[in-house]
Amino acid sequence: MIALIEAAIVQRLRQGLGKLVTGVHSYGGELDDEGLYQVVQQLPAAWVTFAGIDKTEAVKVNRTKHKAEAKFVVMVAARSLRSEEASRAGGISHWEIGSYQLIYAVRRLLANQDLGLAIDKLQPRAVRTLFNGRMERQEAMSVYACEFATHWIEEALDNGHWPQVPPPPPPGSPPSTPHPDQIFVTYQAATSPPDPELKGANLHVHAPPDNPTPAIEAEVELGDTP
Repeated sequence: MIALIEAAIVQRLRQGLGKLVTGVHSYGGELDDEGLYQVVQQLPAAWVTFAGIDKTEAVKVNRTKHKAEAKFVVMVAARSLRSEEASRAGGISHWEIGSYQLIYAVRRLLANQDLGLAIDKLQPRAVRTLFNGRMERQEAMSVYACEFATHWIEEALDNGHWPQVPPPPPPGSPPSTPHPDQIFVTYQAATSPPDPELKGANLHVHAPPDNPTPAIEAEVELGDTP
């Protein structure tokens, strides 16, 4: 789920920000000291990263389902050859984008969006300053982190069980996202076979309910309707 959410945020921002930025990427340490100058030349830009799961709590009495509350961060950065203020607020030129404009655009595009996934809609949270000043080559740069919160439901395995081998898709079905538990099959981890197919049931109706002898008995077989 984490990778799906991050990729969906990147995709939405790439479409929604347009030419406000030179690119939207999954964060890979671009704002660290090494190679920072090369990154600055490509600003304004945005990066997306997973910031962790803050809290997990059971949502059912039997504790088989849990709500995972998580945060994602969108880092926006802009630069200016003129001043620190221009790197934040933008400049006279139409193309001199400031980080404040990017903050607004990112929050506008992501707030209250579920991105087509089985998650709670993204909720905007804190905006933090990561950097605001001049670089060694006298270029001004400002970087801000925009936080978003969401949650999703995780289903626990039965005690002592392994993940089940996901069933194959029906013949002729369109390609779909692989089942999350497919990772255990791919890397030859322990798995449990799928539950057997339900083919029938025996029904016993007791009247009154405490009568040990059923008043009605029936055997139901499930199958394709002719």
